[in-house]
Formats: sequence, structure tokens, C-alpha cells
Amino acid sequence: MRLNKKLLTISALPFLLSIAPGIQAFDLYRQPYAPSPSETDRAKSCVELDQELSTLQHQTYSYQPGFYEDPYTGASIFVGTTIFWPTYAALGYIGYLDYQEKGRIIPAENRIEELRYLKAQKHCFES
Repeated sequence: MRLNKKLLTISALPFLLSIAPGIQAFDLYRQPYAPSPSETDRAKSCVELDQELSTLQHQTYSYQPGFYEDPYTGASIFVGTTIFWPTYAALGYIGYLDYQEKGRIIPAENRIEELRYLKAQKHCFES
């Protein structure tokens, strides 16, 4: 019986490997961003680009504590280890909140990258 299970598993391996690339429907990691400014952005002056950069910079701030600085992380690990093990589920929720926070920041960072690219093209850094 044990041999049949191994053969079934080995025979199913090519099928599983063939569908694996289609399973991932979204990117887990951030991809490099290539700036592609629009014509309205190209028409802006250096001062307008600076003003938009300064307003976007505030959207990149995150006040969420890091993994080791978060008191909820420490509490869930302590309670999960000593009293009630399902408390470890809080770690997954904390990771999900971190993922959402990064998803909020990334579009602002991409826009800042576009504006900096435009400033470099227009030589705004020269006096």
C-alpha cells in the first residue's frame, strides 16, 4: 500500500509542476518601477514638481512599529507560548496589516520616482 502512494505522488508531480506558475495570481514582491510620466507632468515647471513632491512625501510615512517594536507581537507570542496557543493567529493579522500599509505607501513612492525622473530630465537640480 505504501508503494502505491509513492507512485501516485510521483506520477502527480509533473501535473502539479505544470499548474504551479498559474497559481500565483499576484506578485508577492515588489517589481522594479519604470517611470512613464504623462504629457501634463512634462508640462509642469520645476517649482510645481517640487510642490507635488513635498505633498507626496507625507504619504510615504508609516507609524506602524516594526516586528520587534510592536507590543501586540510580543503579547501574542507570550500568550501563545504560555497560555493559549491560538493567540499565534494575531501574528498573521499583524503581517496582513503590514502588507496593507506597504500597499498604501508603494503608489506614492512610485509617483515620487516619476517626479524625480522628470526633475532630472529638466535639469532642475542645476542652479
